[in-house]
Amino acid sequence: MLVIDKSKPVQRIILTLTETTGVADTAYVVKLKNDASRFEYNFTLPVNNSPAPERYDLYLIATSVFDDMASGYYTYSILTADSDLAIESGKLLIKDLEATEYVTPPNTDTNEYIIY
Repeated sequence: MLVIDKSKPVQRIILTLTETTGVADTAYVVKLKNDASRFEYNFTLPVNNSPAPERYDLYLIATSVFDDMASGYYTYSILTADSDLAIESGKLLIKDLEATEYVTPPNTDTNEYIIY
């Protein structure tokens, strides 16, 4: 699973696209579909920054790419820019900057909810 943390300015994504395709310098498109709303988003991966692309690919993606996307779970597919063949697919989580609230059962003495 890939995790996008919106609190960081740059996301480091490690994939194995070159190993899978055997092609080092090609453009890849990432298609995301939100599991809840079913909205779809697409973006192109930047240049591969891996020192060993035969083993893994390293992409540094500006977090601003994910600004219009709601936090939550997505299904992703990665395709070459010139075909509709999915090279890799899986799950992606976008974590937002919002604070999380936890509500516990009411206090038995005062019958009030405690919010953390």
